[in-house]
This record gives sequence, structure tokens and C-alpha cells, in this order.
Amino acid sequence: MAPALLGGAWCLARGSFRLAPFLLSLAGVVLAEFLSLVSADYSTYIAGRRGRSPPSPQLPGSPVIPQRLVPARLLPLVLAALAVMAAVVLALLLARTGGLVLLVLVPAVAAGALYALQPLPVASLATAVVPPLITAGTALAVSGRWEWGALAIGVPGALSATAVICTYRTDIGPRLRGRTRAIGILAVHGAALATLPVLVAAAILPPACLLAVVPPAALLLPLARLLPRSSGDPVAATAMGVFLHAVLHVALAVTLAA
Repeated sequence: MAPALLGGAWCLARGSFRLAPFLLSLAGVVLAEFLSLVSADYSTYIAGRRGRSPPSPQLPGSPVIPQRLVPARLLPLVLAALAVMAAVVLALLLARTGGLVLLVLVPAVAAGALYALQPLPVASLATAVVPPLITAGTALAVSGRWEWGALAIGVPGALSATAVICTYRTDIGPRLRGRTRAIGILAVHGAALATLPVLVAAAILPPACLLAVVPPAALLLPLARLLPRSSGDPVAATAMGVFLHAVLHVALAVTLAA
């Protein structure tokens, strides 16, 4: 949801914020996330029945719906219900944007398909494009017009997401381990923060947004302490990376809207 908050802040800063379409966008993001998570859980269930390894590392919180509440074999019913609700939200967004939402939806679906099918481990990196697409899509839904600037301010989130994916997908670059891998991941997080001055210099973001560097930068040190051990157990480093990713979006949204 953090990238959607950034899209709403973009509109708020430009005087085009509307609450109803913003809430509709949030609903769409939440439904899409649940569709993705439940689909991954069902894929894991099917892989287990066929005696194969799970298609992706299993982190705490998997499955998203405990089997004591909904047995894994019934997850297609949950997926169907989520799909119906998502279709309603999509229809409303299409009516508001005149089909421009497809500029966001088509690449997001393609990235999701690559993640689900996993033709190669690096296919997971395709989902790094989703945060800026959510930011731009939310701005589109709220303002009713496409703005490239709203996509550009999502670039830091894309870089941060890339670092997070490389943290938990230890099968991406498996020869890079320990300190070498940690330095690479920290460098990508650093690149995400370094894009903020570039966006300010390009007059896409106001100078006040430089303050958004501070909160996520403060998390780099604890992340650096966790990363060297992430090759064997990526859970703690992944959780810290996700937190940094969220803090980056929220800090940017707050400084942009202020």
C-alpha cells in the first residue's frame, strides 16, 4: 500500500486529490496483493502434492490464510471471490480513466505472470516494476490523467524492491555470498536513495523531499549487520529490507504532501 500512498501524495501536492478514487485505488492494490499471495500459496500446495520443492522461498506469514481456516484445496474458491471483487474495482477504474489504467495493468500482470511461472530465478526481479506502476496508477485513478512524473517518483521504490528480492531470492546470483552479496544489496538500496536528489534536480520533486532520505538511510546500518548471514537464513534481512522499502515510500509521501 505504501506506493499507493505516494501516488495519492503526488495528487495532493498538485491539488488534484479526490478521496473516493483514492480509496478505490487502495482497494484495488489490496485485492491484487491478496490475489498474488493466495496464488503463491496454492502453487506451493500443488507443488507439495506433486513432490516438488516450493516455487519460491517460504517466509513467515506463508500461507497468508491459515489452513485451519481454509484448507489449501479450497483456495481456488478464495481466488475466485477475490477475482470477482477485483473485476468490479477494475471496471470502476476503467470507467474513470477511459482505459488509461491499462498502461499500468498490462505490465503489472506481465510481471506477476513471470513471478508465478518462474521460468528462471531472475524472473522474480520483474516484480520490481510493480511499485512505480502502483504509484503512477494511483495518481492516474485519483487525478484522471496520466503523468510521467508520478511514474518517475516510483523509481526509488523499484530499486529498493530489487534489493529486497535479491535478499530473499538467494538463488539469484548464488555464487555471491556473505560480505560480497551484502555489499551488492546495500549498493542497490543506496542507489534508491541517491535517485531522490536526481528527481529534485529535475524539478520532479520539491527540495523538501530530500528529507525523505533520512529515515530509510538510518536503517541501512541494521540491515548491513543482518545481510552477511542472509545467504543461509534470509528472513531477518528480508524483513528489514521490506521495512526500509515501506519507510522510503512513506517518508517520500509525507515530504511531498507537506
